[in-house]
Amino acid sequence: MTESTIKTWQNFYPEGVKHTLSYPSATIQALLEHKLLQNPKTKMLNFLGLTVDLLDLERLSTSFATSLNELRLKKGERVLLSMPNSPQFAISLFGILKAGGIPVCIDFLGTADAFEKAIKETEPYIAILCSDLTEEKDLYSAFEAAISKIGKESVAHVITTSLFEILPPIQQVLSGSTFKIKSNRRKETLSWSKLVFEAPNEEKNVESSESDIALIQYKSDNKGVVLTHKNLIGNATQFSSWFALTQSEVILATIPFTSTRGLIPTLLASLVSGAQLSVLPLFLAQEVAKTIEKDSVSFLPVTPKMLDLLALNEETKKRNLSSLKTCVCITGEVPPTIKTNFENTLKESSGSTVKIIECYGLIEACAFTHANSPKAQKTGSIGLPLPDTEVAVLDPDSFRPLDANKEGILAVKGPQVMAGYFNQPGNQPFNSEGWLITTIGVYFDQEGYFYLLGSLEESIVVNGKRIWAHEIEKVLNSHPAVKECSVTILQREKQLKANVVIKPGEKVSVQELVNYCKTKLTPEKIPKQIEIVRELKF
Repeated sequence: MTESTIKTWQNFYPEGVKHTLSYPSATIQALLEHKLLQNPKTKMLNFLGLTVDLLDLERLSTSFATSLNELRLKKGERVLLSMPNSPQFAISLFGILKAGGIPVCIDFLGTADAFEKAIKETEPYIAILCSDLTEEKDLYSAFEAAISKIGKESVAHVITTSLFEILPPIQQVLSGSTFKIKSNRRKETLSWSKLVFEAPNEEKNVESSESDIALIQYKSDNKGVVLTHKNLIGNATQFSSWFALTQSEVILATIPFTSTRGLIPTLLASLVSGAQLSVLPLFLAQEVAKTIEKDSVSFLPVTPKMLDLLALNEETKKRNLSSLKTCVCITGEVPPTIKTNFENTLKESSGSTVKIIECYGLIEACAFTHANSPKAQKTGSIGLPLPDTEVAVLDPDSFRPLDANKEGILAVKGPQVMAGYFNQPGNQPFNSEGWLITTIGVYFDQEGYFYLLGSLEESIVVNGKRIWAHEIEKVLNSHPAVKECSVTILQREKQLKANVVIKPGEKVSVQELVNYCKTKLTPEKIPKQIEIVRELKF
């Protein structure tokens, strides 16, 4: 396959970002050791007042690795890892890798079915989980239901932790009250704290290379994505370089580490760049606002929903958030209303200007393939391909490369592209030249900026023309009375349905929205059903 454009996008790269980067030739655990030698007292992360420096992380992860080896974990065996953001997650991740294991990350709010599939496929020798109770869920219950169905012998050892047990006693009480999380010790499981704090600190080097598997990430469609050390460090390096992250940066981690979209722009970007990391276990808008002020957070990876909740929260309006310079939306385009509301809220409360920069990527490519330039964004665009990322747009039927402004599916090649799906030899999305062929609809303009159309499953063909749901969403989101919307495909009827949320204080009828669409869309693209709803379901 030839490239779809002569890399015109490189002309619009941020100042100082090279077209080709130099990547650390190391494993994740070796990179930690290398950083330790440079400055062992560098602050790595702050968790609700508890500071963990590089020396702490190295020492505690080594102790945990020793305990895992004493449990007879062998090189290449899988270890299920599922818990909210915390020092325990970071220590466990590095400890598993040091012991020669492969972390299998799954959403801690996932269903029993999701846990069951991951356990059956990867056959983890050990599982490491949080057993706390939140307002909505027992964080251990989905795993418990899964192994009850499969058989408790399916996992040799289960290790549990309580989120706040690593904090001083008074802070445990305060944090539990703030986040409405209760400790729920599972006596039938091994204690994470004992395995970390009562184990000898003996370095046992298990040989590994950058081409070894570093992580198996389970997606929402229950596929396990196999990522190597080279993949993860590569994408963290691309991300850190693009946003010029340095030791002076303070990144706030609220998106779960159990997703690479949360792990790479925070924990791994911090490891690569030396930036400090502030960590919250769950997203609570008022706590995010307080933490930005208290820790002088400058860099915040977010989703559109998070931005919306922050803009509406009274704590955001009371706090001085002038330290915050950049918000990176990890899921692509932010609805214009949400973007404007957040920018205005910060301007009014703190007198400051914040850049909201849209990025995009796939779990199959670690997390990120595209990002807007901080100094040259385009409205509605997911941005430019990152350094060393080859991108093509293909005809979804013939797979021929398409030129600028032609709609097709995304194909990607680069250091961040996965090794494959776990244990699915007949279901690998690569062509003979090693390109990752996706079902994501995109097009690019003459300058190389890419625009998202949605997935093939979110499109229909009417009168020989393919219609993408995302295109209709962009039109409806541009209506002055619309806060946000979601368009779904009714495949059986070959029709489009739009759910629309109206801005507070605004009024608009369904017919007015239909008429608005008629001014901007061809007849076959106008939704046959429009419903005004109070909020979107995610």
